[in-house]
Amino acid sequence: MRIARRWPTISLLAVLAGCGQVQIPASQLQSSESSYTAAVEALHARDYATALEQFNAAIDGAGLNPDLLAEALLRSAECHIELGNLEEAASVLESLVDHAPEMDQYHLVCCKLYSKQGDAAKARAAYEAAREINPSVEPPVKL
Repeated sequence: MRIARRWPTISLLAVLAGCGQVQIPASQLQSSESSYTAAVEALHARDYATALEQFNAAIDGAGLNPDLLAEALLRSAECHIELGNLEEAASVLESLVDHAPEMDQYHLVCCKLYSKQGDAAKARAAYEAAREINPSVEPPVKL
């Protein structure tokens, strides 16, 4: 599913999370969090297709808090990269650019994308941006 089709859901969640007056049903929270947990497990097992499916379910479920939502989007971009869906990964990362510039992991995923696209200079710049935030990070790919 393209990020543009999910954007109204994501935007609505961000607005609702900030207002504190609307309660998300417990079952919706549980479903999204369960999908997120399954996605993380699949990602660690390098089952990128399953991880992507579960991250999408967590995102579409609209029950994640804003931090987990950003992490789910970031990791879905990583899955797209691993599956060779570079345009989709770039689209997801672009949707996060204004919300995640201080996240070292955001820059590391960008580094991985640029490397897969064959742009060594951009990959190195993204890695350096990650190191400015967290000097102990390791490059996700050989630079």
